[in-house]
Amino acid sequence: MPYEKLTRERILAAFALMGRYAAAEGVQLEIGLYGGTAMMLAFDARETTKDVDAIVRPADIGQRLAERVGREFELPADWLNASVRQFVSEKDRDGLIPLNTPKLEGIVLRRPSASYLLAMKAFACRTPLPGYAGDVDDLRFLCRKMNIRAIEEVERHLQRFYEHDVLTDRARAMLASILEPGKPARPD
Repeated sequence: MPYEKLTRERILAAFALMGRYAAAEGVQLEIGLYGGTAMMLAFDARETTKDVDAIVRPADIGQRLAERVGREFELPADWLNASVRQFVSEKDRDGLIPLNTPKLEGIVLRRPSASYLLAMKAFACRTPLPGYAGDVDDLRFLCRKMNIRAIEEVERHLQRFYEHDVLTDRARAMLASILEPGKPARPD
């Protein structure tokens, strides 16, 4: 069965219910939102996302409440998942800012700054696959939003959050195709 495309309204409704459950338990959840959800909720860069990439603190309570809400909303078991953890910077907390949404009881939503999200997308640099857009559209959007015109500018953002990493050849080729239209998206 294909995944439901989650809209802004559906995600915020799920978080509102999670927050009410957390508040009833006397808990305040902090949810760092990444990937497509951050692109959608923070930047209006897309209409839907397939899942919610997030890091929830406290993790055990957040997972339990996400499972409960997922059952009630008939969402896939992994609708809220921490698979993004592999791309999170050691400086993660420095790059998260409050998400501008209506206040939710029991939950604080945070998202990466544009600089951090650009660095994450360039670091991950996932290529499109059938049924999966990869990172190229998000990178294109962020480069335009931030008025980035050269790969060296992206490298500065990457170094800010991933100081021991460099752009891969694949990332450089993808960025070249975005910043220099007409260039191939993949290295030869």
